[in-house]
Amino acid sequence: MESQSDPKKDPLLLWLNGGPGCSSLVGAFTELGPFYMNRDASSLYENIFAWNKHANLLFIESPIGTGFSYDTKDMLSYTTGDNKTADQNYHALKDFFSRVQPQYKNHDFFISGESYAGIYVPTLAQRIIHGINDGSFPNKHFKGMAVGNGYMNVRDLTNSLMFIYYYHGMIGVKEWNHIKEVCCPHEPDAEKCNFYEHMYYNLTGPFGIDECSKLVNFLIFTAPYYRLPKGMDLYDLYQDCYKTDFLTKTMNLYWKWIPALQQYLLVQQGDGKQMADFIDNDSTDNHLGYPCFSDGAETIYMNKAEVMKAIHVDEAWMKNVDKWQECNQPLYNHYNITYYDTTPVFEDIFKSSKSPFRILIYNGDVDTACNFMGDAWLMSRIAKNNHFHVGQRGPWYFRNQVGGYVRRYSGSAPGAAPITLDVLTVKGAGHFVPADRPGPGMQMLENFLQGQADYSSTKGIDVKPKPAPGLYDQPTPTSKSSQITQSTTHNKSSQITQSTTTHNKSSQTLINHILLLLFPFTQSTTHNKSSQITQSTTHNKSSQITQSTTHNKSSQITQSTTHNKSSQITQSTTTHNKSSQTLINHILLLLFPFITSLYYR
Repeated sequence: MESQSDPKKDPLLLWLNGGPGCSSLVGAFTELGPFYMNRDASSLYENIFAWNKHANLLFIESPIGTGFSYDTKDMLSYTTGDNKTADQNYHALKDFFSRVQPQYKNHDFFISGESYAGIYVPTLAQRIIHGINDGSFPNKHFKGMAVGNGYMNVRDLTNSLMFIYYYHGMIGVKEWNHIKEVCCPHEPDAEKCNFYEHMYYNLTGPFGIDECSKLVNFLIFTAPYYRLPKGMDLYDLYQDCYKTDFLTKTMNLYWKWIPALQQYLLVQQGDGKQMADFIDNDSTDNHLGYPCFSDGAETIYMNKAEVMKAIHVDEAWMKNVDKWQECNQPLYNHYNITYYDTTPVFEDIFKSSKSPFRILIYNGDVDTACNFMGDAWLMSRIAKNNHFHVGQRGPWYFRNQVGGYVRRYSGSAPGAAPITLDVLTVKGAGHFVPADRPGPGMQMLENFLQGQADYSSTKGIDVKPKPAPGLYDQPTPTSKSSQITQSTTHNKSSQITQSTTTHNKSSQTLINHILLLLFPFTQSTTHNKSSQITQSTTHNKSSQITQSTTHNKSSQITQSTTHNKSSQITQSTTTHNKSSQTLINHILLLLFPFITSLYYR
């Protein structure tokens, strides 16, 4: 995917999803690529915080057997492992730079990935550096690597997870004290307690043979992993993960309730139900990150014949494999794990680098699959063992809000080039940082590519991007403006004319939030009451809202449209719901100026 800025000069960034066995197209279409899936699984919308703003993106299906990749000799061969995967990726990159796209062989390039790419990325980087040193790798401009929520040391991830659960209230004080007494009776410093050494595994999974291992097995593995509480997402502790059918039912109710209001409050995109309007990309609240329907939508989308044809999927794959899957379970089951600790790989990178090399280890801080604490422990220990300088840890900012925290380690091995190692957290993000925190994630990536030590820097970065012109334009009659007229029976009227474009996404999101908050209240207050809303529209986008009060204390809101390009909304209510209707009117009248003022921005 070419850079949106200057593809002929911008660096190349390789992205690998983890698993092992998960398709990198998941990252392309649900995380960092230029487009996201709509819930209809038939269309896309722009990711305004895509990582190809100033970089050319390369996605490789890795290892062979993942996604649309396959073994030409044995289509259903899934036997692979860490070293074989690293070798495959290395040769794929060599082929890319020398044969497939040789125009990029003089570009700066970086490699990146998340989750089990905590193994893929360092082992690939190690091979590239050795290939550059012996002259066999075609691109000599390898500048760095980035790992997000990486699986890099299973002991650190296991031991730290106990603390993550305890600090988040998932393990009680009584249980925590009991664990320490049983597992580390003679160790006053709980951080030095090695819970991992009590864990035992066989083909069926982890099991316990002593009291400590039974406790750890239940609290870490059995409880959260195999018996997830309803509504809990192990990849994001704070995410409310809704199923597609729930979203559909809820949104249908929502849209049924607001047929009149939607004419002037909602920016229409297609049928008006696309999810782009309901995602707050730069919020510091990750509940409104990319919705959980994305995986299911992508599976449907990627298996469409026209999509496979458009992205040049090999016909042999379509005939023999037939179905694209987000993750290949047979491959995962047969995968041979070699690296339970990547420390030797990092140290070899430090010793072998002949030119300055930068490393970014970033973590969403509410992920429990590959948590920030375990990765930070590993990097701290590696830096200390290699006598790196330890920088001050502090916050970094996105749009004047804390985006997370960062510490820089720097140093070099004897006779080797300087290394910078940035260990960074992204506040409120889970396992999938580009999806959970698109804005902060993009700013982080841009600064890393630029070599900026200050991740708060916005130099050359648009932190308030707008969709590309034309992507969201909808056909409208004659004018793209709308008029809202409010009058009372005393002939005190006012007109508000507003012109909106589809670029005011932040205002739209806030309006949707307000309407969604009001939805249950209005539903409950109008239950079993009689109300009618009659609505029609004409060639223009103007409307009139008239409210009158009579001696029988009833109210009418009439909306109609005529050839004079006006519209009226009529609503009649009985005297039984006078108090609740009055309260609703007051709320709407109070919110009306605020909403419209936002909509003008």
